[in-house]
Amino acid sequence: MKSIGHLLDRLFHHDKWAIGLVKKLSSAQLVRGDISAPIQWIAPRFGQYIADPFLYTYKGEDYLLYELFTYLSGNGKIAIAKLMQENNGQYRLSNEQFIFDEPFHQSYPFIFLFEENIYCLPEQGESNSLRLYQATDFPSTWVYDDILIDDFPVIDPTLFRHNDRWWLFATRGNGQEDSDLYAWYSEDLHGPWQPHSQNPIKICNGKVRPAGPVFTVKKQLYRPVQVSLKRYGEGMMITKIIELSPTAFCEETVADIKPFPGYSRGLHHVCMGKNLAVVDGNRFATPPEVVMKLLGILRKKIIRGGK
Repeated sequence: MKSIGHLLDRLFHHDKWAIGLVKKLSSAQLVRGDISAPIQWIAPRFGQYIADPFLYTYKGEDYLLYELFTYLSGNGKIAIAKLMQENNGQYRLSNEQFIFDEPFHQSYPFIFLFEENIYCLPEQGESNSLRLYQATDFPSTWVYDDILIDDFPVIDPTLFRHNDRWWLFATRGNGQEDSDLYAWYSEDLHGPWQPHSQNPIKICNGKVRPAGPVFTVKKQLYRPVQVSLKRYGEGMMITKIIELSPTAFCEETVADIKPFPGYSRGLHHVCMGKNLAVVDGNRFATPPEVVMKLLGILRKKIIRGGK
């Protein structure tokens, strides 16, 4: 049974995520949990938050893909914008636009390049599937390409290559978002995708959910992981992947990363780019936004018939 304090927190305290840009951060620093470089925060507009940032460099220009959540709608959409650097060295978002016009909640727009094609695997757990999209005219035009995983509410899909295979890590929706880690593998991007023989490969409440792309330092794989012990997205850790095969998985924690000043309520994402790194941070929403968020939750329940 949840405590009264927890219930009050859920009722009156709601997330206000923002995106932070880190100009000087190496993968080696991230392994040590050292994000001490200055962070430029891009604050969301009233009634919204922005989170799950992914960087992509195209023709020498940096783009940012992210979840844009509107409180009244109760849904997140995938937005993309160009990062423009001003004379003072600060960045701003330019030409923000929505992509993937779908009726369900979307977040975590995992973008990658394969065989000169740009793809994206956004989280669309409410669709009970994992859909692959391809850019036909980057950044604005994307087309549905394929379903990689069906009949499974995939949360925070994280794709990478290891030992000549494609690997996909994610958690499961419907109450297991922060407790059970699943894996699939394939010889080809378009499948067939095989579930790991030990799925879920890790059960550890609050310390399994992906928090950004897997990265490599000196040929060693590392994985950003969300920490959600007391509340969702309260912090992050980096794990080293010790063993990964179709029949085995082992990882160990090498660093813990706490939230940053000004956004001290939470941190649950990091992505390394060519010129920048991006994180997100959380603070309390304002009272009017809390009301908007509660109305959005109620609206979704009505649409779903109270489910």
